[in-house]
Amino acid sequence: MISTRILPKIAVVGAGRVGATCAFTLMMHNLAGEIALINRNVEKAKGEALDIAHGVPLLNTTKITYGGFECCEGAHIVIITIGAAQKPGETRLELIQRNAAIFNEAIPKIVKYAPNSILIVVSNPVDVLTYLTIKLSGFPSSRVIGSGTVLDTARLRVEMQKTDPCDFRDMNAYVIGEHGDSEVIPMSIVSIGGLLLEPLGAEYFGGEEKAKEIIAEIDSKVRNAAYEIIRCKGATYYAVSVCVTKIAESIIKDQRSVLTVSTLLEGEFGISDVCLSLPSIVGKDGVLTRISPSINEKEIEALRISAKSIRKVIDQISTD
Repeated sequence: MISTRILPKIAVVGAGRVGATCAFTLMMHNLAGEIALINRNVEKAKGEALDIAHGVPLLNTTKITYGGFECCEGAHIVIITIGAAQKPGETRLELIQRNAAIFNEAIPKIVKYAPNSILIVVSNPVDVLTYLTIKLSGFPSSRVIGSGTVLDTARLRVEMQKTDPCDFRDMNAYVIGEHGDSEVIPMSIVSIGGLLLEPLGAEYFGGEEKAKEIIAEIDSKVRNAAYEIIRCKGATYYAVSVCVTKIAESIIKDQRSVLTVSTLLEGEFGISDVCLSLPSIVGKDGVLTRISPSINEKEIEALRISAKSIRKVIDQISTD
């Protein structure tokens, strides 16, 4: 049954593999009355828009449009996926100099046409570019959301589920910090069925040594997941589109979901003036509040190191 509620407009800036897949996934979830695909190469945007639009009559009534930045006008949410693609073996932080120049040109144009929108930054390195977007847009930081470690958290839960075939919904596990090489996996707050895993660790995994081995393997697989996918097929885009759709859904429906999005920290764990991921409540006005989990001292220090690595890159692009 087609919904009769008034659905907002969503603009997707960038019609590459990530942007086009985000637009397709949004359409499949019937979250927008209109989805506008925006790309420097308008023919590319047109092709993707037509391909998506041809599936609409079988599912809902979403209007699919395309064009330049003027198509951002009237958008409630603008999803930003523009930027150079990550190369095999290249870290997310190595992308910054190429992508910062693209953002310096694009963000003022988005703001011109959608001054009241909520911005979701997906391009990598997402934490640095989320910070840059806040500065370039002049928007309140609550209205500039990086996709952050929502995807990493999903990857962690997939790997955790392999050790215990319980329902994903019975598992609480998060990845925090940078969406990248210095991300932090705080095992001290992982819980299954409401019970913290850490006190049960050795018994749960079949012995202390086995527990260390399994946890190290989980950490490695989550931390290197993107590199493995890029090695195999050149890019990641399916799962990230689901993560972006979930963020958009939480805003549109005011679900107040707890998501590990990248936001501007203001003193949490002694960290300020840098964007990184912590569990945050996302609703109709963007990021409503952040949650500071009760992680241990070793994990706090790892989070601070993650923040310093992001800050170092921010300082480089600020002075170049």
